[in-house]
Amino acid sequence: MIRAATPDDARGIAEVHVASWLAAYRGLIADDALDALDVDARAARWQAGLADGSAHALVAEDEAGIYGWATVGRSRDPDAGDEVGELWGLYLEPGHWGHGLGRELHDAALAELRRQGFTAATLWVLDSNRRARSFYERQGWRADGSVKADRIGELRTLVEEVRYRIAL
Repeated sequence: MIRAATPDDARGIAEVHVASWLAAYRGLIADDALDALDVDARAARWQAGLADGSAHALVAEDEAGIYGWATVGRSRDPDAGDEVGELWGLYLEPGHWGHGLGRELHDAALAELRRQGFTAATLWVLDSNRRARSFYERQGWRADGSVKADRIGELRTLVEEVRYRIAL
């Protein structure tokens, strides 16, 4: 089931967040950055963001609990117009990869962006993350030529990201 996240979901979202980063980013970003990931710290940030409304998330769950999440909202890019939303993040617990569940969560996230009135969307993905890039390309996203350096994770590790765009 996919539903809107509540502040009570913060711990489950943080656990998926860290587990997916450890599996997806090992070999793509420095091990010390991955080893510094902190579920408790992420849960606290999620709790605050979900409580104050600064985070709009969907969660995917089954009888065992939350296994995925997606965040969406207005594009944070300075060159985006009011009609452009953004898929800020989409992560699944690694044991759920490859079963079509990511596509379901992705589709729910795009539906939410449409519901919010956006006619196009963007997302940023690590340039070196071939698995994620292939996933998004299969869903119809296309790189739009924009790239940036960004700092991610607790250690603020510098990474290169590529922007993708899709019409909604």
